[in-house]
Amino acid sequence: MRKIAPDGTLIRRFLFGFPMNGPVGLVYGADSGLYIGNFTDRKIHLWKFDSLKYIATVPGPLNTSLGFITEAHGLLYGTTFQSNQVYEINPNYLDSTRLLAGSSAGNTDGPVAVAKFNRPNGIYASRGGDSLLISDFTTGNIRMITGLTTGIIQEKLIELNTMLYPNPSKEAFNIKSDEVILSIKIYSILGKLVFQKQHISAKSFKVEALLPKGNYILTLITAKGIQNKKFIVN
Repeated sequence: MRKIAPDGTLIRRFLFGFPMNGPVGLVYGADSGLYIGNFTDRKIHLWKFDSLKYIATVPGPLNTSLGFITEAHGLLYGTTFQSNQVYEINPNYLDSTRLLAGSSAGNTDGPVAVAKFNRPNGIYASRGGDSLLISDFTTGNIRMITGLTTGIIQEKLIELNTMLYPNPSKEAFNIKSDEVILSIKIYSILGKLVFQKQHISAKSFKVEALLPKGNYILTLITAKGIQNKKFIVN
């Protein structure tokens, strides 16, 4: 990375070497820190007070690259080039990421649970932070995700015929639904993401996660919408 001062002075080796790995995504956050996204390994770091801090690795297969990143309401948003997805990253917690939209390659409009992208790359938050503009590399189209308020997409909450058992549980539990489950996420009662699983094709499966005792919220994402369920680990 190079740095150019207002007077035109060029610092050619501002940041170099590990952990820089194709640093292409750059955005300043609400905390005035500079967030840097690596294209090659999908890792995001924060440069602040002359030090570099690891924030998160955006999920994806080995051949997937992180496109660009943007910021709205204290949260980061990034595109994954080959896996056709858009992610939300909470920089307040380590490796706190969630799939915001996208699945297989396509050009489908609609709710974020069903919308599809085709190699999304550029991403930019509107000035008010209520929308995201995303450019598809393959089609050249510019897409828009609306409804961001305080960093949370207002997805369609629906009632599903879903079973979560045993509840309370110890180390593992089972999920069964009439709908195809696209992904699941588990949050602590304070809203911290502690577990996630994506690209699910089955309608029932067993989740094995070693979680501390306490109360949790399971977010179940299907093509029709999302459902939240509370459960207890004892």
